[in-house]
This record gives sequence, C-alpha cells and structure tokens, in this order.
Amino acid sequence: QDTLDSLSAQGIHIDLETLAEDDPKTANLLRQGRSLGCFQIESPGMRHLLQQTGACTMDDVIQAVALIRPGPAGAGMKDAYVRRFRKLEQPDPPHPSLRETLAETYGIMLYQEDVMHVAAKAAGMDLSTADKLRRALQKRRLDELPELHNQFTQGCLRNGWSEVEAQNVWQLIEGFASFAFCKAHAVTYGRIAYRAAWLKAHHPVEYITAFLNSQTGYYASRVYVEEARRLGANILGPDINRSLEHFHGECVIPNQSGCIRIGLGSVHGLSSQTLHNIFEAREQQPFLSLPDFLERSGAHTDEAASLIRCGALDSFDHTRPELLWRLHLLRRSPIRPPRGTELNLDQWNACRPGTDPIFESPSAGWSGQGLGLQATRLAPGEQAPLFSEPPAQTPVMPGLPDWDGLKRGLAEHELLGVTLNDHPTRLFACPGETRMRAATSSPTDRRAPMPPLACAELPTWTGARVTLRAWLAASRRVRTKDGQSMRFLTLEDPSGIAEAVLFPNIYKQSTGRIRSDETLLISGTVEDQMGAHLLRVEHIW
Repeated sequence: QDTLDSLSAQGIHIDLETLAEDDPKTANLLRQGRSLGCFQIESPGMRHLLQQTGACTMDDVIQAVALIRPGPAGAGMKDAYVRRFRKLEQPDPPHPSLRETLAETYGIMLYQEDVMHVAAKAAGMDLSTADKLRRALQKRRLDELPELHNQFTQGCLRNGWSEVEAQNVWQLIEGFASFAFCKAHAVTYGRIAYRAAWLKAHHPVEYITAFLNSQTGYYASRVYVEEARRLGANILGPDINRSLEHFHGECVIPNQSGCIRIGLGSVHGLSSQTLHNIFEAREQQPFLSLPDFLERSGAHTDEAASLIRCGALDSFDHTRPELLWRLHLLRRSPIRPPRGTELNLDQWNACRPGTDPIFESPSAGWSGQGLGLQATRLAPGEQAPLFSEPPAQTPVMPGLPDWDGLKRGLAEHELLGVTLNDHPTRLFACPGETRMRAATSSPTDRRAPMPPLACAELPTWTGARVTLRAWLAASRRVRTKDGQSMRFLTLEDPSGIAEAVLFPNIYKQSTGRIRSDETLLISGTVEDQMGAHLLRVEHIW
C-alpha cells in the first residue's frame, strides 16, 4: 500500500486486482530467484525453490508457498514435486486410484484439502468425517486418531487396497497434515507475494523504498539498499536540508525517478527530540552553516559529529574533517585537536582564538563616552595607546583534505549500516587475500590461486571449483541428525546473491573466519541442486 500511495502521488494508479497473473517481467524475476524484499518468497529456501520450479505465474507462487511448509517439506513432498516438475520422475500418486485426485499437484498432497480428498477417495469417507480427520491431525488430537485410523484402513480395504498400501498412505497423511497450509491460506499469501514481485519488477525504486521503511524482511537494510542499486537506483546519503525521517524517493532530474534518499532517522545515535527539532527549524528556512544548524537544532555535540561523519552536512561546502574541527572549536576549547581532523598540535594552537586578550576593559574618557583609550597593564614609563587595536579576527580555518573512500565508507557503515559510494567489497580490505597468497606460494601447498568469481556468475560454473570474494548477507546454523553443527551462508557482491553451505568438518575449521564486518574469500565447488546453485565450501581463507 505504501508503494501504491507513492506511485499515486506521481500520477501512476495501479489496480492490483487486475494485474496479469503471467506478467513476463515478473516471471523473469521469479525464475531467477530475485525476490529479495517480497513477502513470503525472499528467504534462501524460497528463492531456491522458485529457481527449481521455474516459477512464472501467480499459481506457481501459490504452490511454492505451500511447498515450503514443514509438512510437505518434511514428508519429502517438496523434493518429489520439484523432481516431477522438472520431469526427472513420473508424477505417480501414492496409489493408482488417486491419479485424478492429485493430478494438479503432480501426484503429491500439497494442501490440507488434499488430505480430505484422499480420505474420501481412498477410504470412502464423507467430507465431514474427512474434515474431522484433517482437524485431528492438525491439532494433534491423539485421543481421536485411533478410531479415525481404523476407519481409514477399513475403508481402503473395502475399496480393494492392500493393508500395506493403506498404511503407506496413512503415514504420508499423518506426517503431512499438521504442518501444511489450507489452500485458501496459500492462495492469499501467494497473491500478496506475486503482487509484491510485480511491483518490484515494474517499480523497483518505489517498492524497495517502501520496504526499507517497513523495517521487516529477512536481511539487514544494507542488503536491500544494494539490491536497489543493482536494479538501477541511485542511493543518496542523508542530507540535513533534504532528508525526511525515513527513506524516500527523490527526483534529482525533473520527470525522472531512480534515486533513494536515506532518511535522518537512519543515523545511529540521533535522538527523536533532535530529529523533531531539525524538521521544525527547517520549516522556517534551510540550515545555512554549521553554527546556524547547532543554534537552531539544539543537537548535542556527539549528534552533530555523527551527522558530519556520515555526510549529512556535506552541503555546507566543507570537507568532513573541516566540519569536525569547526564543531570542536564552537563547542569546546580542547587542549588537543579533535580526532579525525588530521591537524597537528601546532596547527591547532595557531588557529585557536586567544584566551588571554591584551586589552581587558575600555575607559570612559573625559566625557564618559570614551575616546578609544583603553586601560592596559603598563610598565613604568609606558603610555597607553590613544586608539584601540582593531578587534581580533575570527581564526582562519585551514583547508583540510576530505577522507579517502575507505575512511568515508567505514564511517557510513558504522552510522548508517550502508556504504554510499561503493560496495563494501570494493572499499574494505579482504584479509583472506593475504592468507591465500601466503598459502598458495608455499612449496608444500599445491593449490593454485583462483581469481574471484562474481556471485551472479555462480550458475554458469556447475561442477567447477571457484572462489567468491563477497560480503556476508545472512547466516543460519543448523544441527545435523547426529548433533553436529553446519552453516548456510548468503553471500553478496555488486553483481548479486549467492548461497553457500559449510558441512560440519569445514565449519569446525572455519568458524572464526565467518565475519560480518569484513570481505570474505571463500573457495568451494559449485553444485546444481535441480536448477538452484549452491557453493559447497571447502575453505574460507
């Protein structure tokens, strides 16, 4: 709705009820698994499933939403569905008599209603009894299950099934029904997911801006900002005179969109009261200088320093070190330069205003009006000057060079959670590169160094051993059946997203090198999992 409101303000009116359910741009986004930020279909598992099934339409999304549930997934129905969808196996139902009943879902039970239809067809149950069976399995009403189990088995036997066939289907139903969606629920979720994907495909700037402001989602805000950049949006930093509280679209070139401005509310350490003061003062007139801003906003020194460091005061036409230095001159009289100004102590003292003026108080003179004669500390035989010295001028502020890209990026990452001018993998050091060079140059190590591959290229290297130079977007640890830990990683670089898995033996060796604040260098083999590609990690450098 926030996206629709934003588009409506631009004169673009969209009726979600009339969207084409097989839109080509949306289909392309779904097939590639580029559904970051889309309701219900942005997790790694869902994006892989969309790639595996080649989802194109709203119906495909609805079925994917149902398949990912623990019931179908845990009963093995998800993998069977994918194999059958990709024509790797025949869509045979659990029993030949159920072929027509389960034809729409490739011979597997997908929705809770399928349990009812199977019970009715296999055991001759009426729909009310079949619904009672569904509810008993869903709610785990153990006291009702023995009688219903007996009814189901006897009904199957009367219809010519063997005891083994009846028990096999019962086990499928029992493991599936308690964790499956009813079809109405899956359809509702799937429609919302498809509409979100449609809006992202057709209006990415407005959609991702609205999504960022929702503060929901599976990943950190930085991941969605980089996704917006990949979709062609320009990311604009916070600006004291232009930013709203939240992310918002900004038209830099008339009649063209494509820019997302970061809101002042994203600046770490800025209080709600200061935000309120800024917006209220700005309604009177824009802030024209650092002293003007400090006087009218009431910002604390630390808050002003944070705004300077992340670039929100860049419009005052001074470098960030200069602004930090002026802030400390205005707010305090330190005995040493403030951190980050890059001034040495001699420069600092030369530019500070004097604290012990030569002239302390003017005299009244003969008429009480004063002739400029001033009382001074006179040595014997000295005369006071007739006219006062001209007032001391404001200290001249020396020009200071701005920070380099790395220092700016570090400050922006710390205060905003994003880097404005480039991707973190291009700004920040990668310790793994040094370790890889040292290891592969050793006479005892026969591994040749591999140039890093872009994350988006991973699907084209199936079966090959490759290296990714990427940033950690998400991480999930799971336990194997024997209690060992393994880890799934979502990796990201300027080209896109890649998924990786560390099995227990590799995870034990590499756990200390999985960091969220530095560029990672990871080697492994590319695996094709029925259309979705994964890096099986062998080494984290």
